[in-house]
Amino acid sequence: MKKRCAIFDLDGTLLDTVDDLANAVNTALLENGFPTHPREKYFYFVGKGARNLIRRALPEGVDDATYEAVYQRYTAYYEENWNVCTKPYPGIPELIARLLADGIRMAVVSNKPDDRTKAAIFHYFPDTFDVVFGGRDNVPLKPSPAAVQEALSLLDCTAEEAVYIGDTSVDIETGKNAGIFTVGVLWGFRGAEELTAAGADILCATAGELYDLIKKESL
Repeated sequence: MKKRCAIFDLDGTLLDTVDDLANAVNTALLENGFPTHPREKYFYFVGKGARNLIRRALPEGVDDATYEAVYQRYTAYYEENWNVCTKPYPGIPELIARLLADGIRMAVVSNKPDDRTKAAIFHYFPDTFDVVFGGRDNVPLKPSPAAVQEALSLLDCTAEEAVYIGDTSVDIETGKNAGIFTVGVLWGFRGAEELTAAGADILCATAGELYDLIKKESL
């Protein structure tokens, strides 16, 4: 079936955010007396929301009050410094513009907090996406399909007419849980081995490949 809706993950799929995330978490860790982590570690810390990011970065056994202090400092720092290094991946702005011109309806569904997700999309891709959802208190995070299903309803699109695009196993699991054709992108935070093991229907190495895939007559 020809696809008419594309649902994207954010971090590691549309935007390269790892440096700003790493800097914010490392600042919060350092100021609270904890060791920091190299940039490469953050490719594996991210993916299940901000609170899980901090849990993964902290040593085991940290008490709730300390965890909350680190989380709050991270949140405050990231809010002020979220786009120092962040940028779209190569070819992504052109991809989004082409899909928009072609009439493909588009959404973003991310585990990043909702306000930060919307701020990033409105900054880098204004007047582009029909639906933008980040992590919300009343909606389960991915890999739950809840937010994707809500996006499909707002897009007036069936699961069979959609494609879900992401860079981690969480994204692939999300798409599969929603009954959507899943695309793993190879420019993000994880690699082909993880995406294939998670059951991605196909992998794409470039934004150009992704455009051609979405526009195929049948998937």
